Amino acid sequence: MVGTGLLAVPVLAGASAYAVSEAFGWREGLDEHWQRARPFYGVVAVATIVGLVIPFSGVKPIDALFFTSVLNGIAAPPLLVVIMLAARNKRVMGDQTIGPVLTALGWVVTAAMFAALAGLAFTSLAG
Repeated sequence: MVGTGLLAVPVLAGASAYAVSEAFGWREGLDEHWQRARPFYGVVAVATIVGLVIPFSGVKPIDALFFTSVLNGIAAPPLLVVIMLAARNKRVMGDQTIGPVLTALGWVVTAAMFAALAGLAFTSLAG
């Protein structure tokens, strides 16, 4: 278990650094020299430190995983709407827009996610 945790910290830090760098258009990559990709390596460092500090902060790892999953469940339905709208938009996708079958399946999944979110809200507030 300790080995898995030690493996997860650098993997998650690296993945976070790639995602943030991509979002902001920063130079990225572990093959880049640190002076040319300072923001990328800064995110790696901050994410590693946060990952190492969390267990000492009194936050239980299982509780953190649970609440992270809840936040992902809340964020997913609106993001799916944006993804579906973008996937059908020719200005965004050009000639690569999705067809009617994928559109129908995508909206069914989006509706199911909203239903799951409504169920979460109902059970949280009612019970």
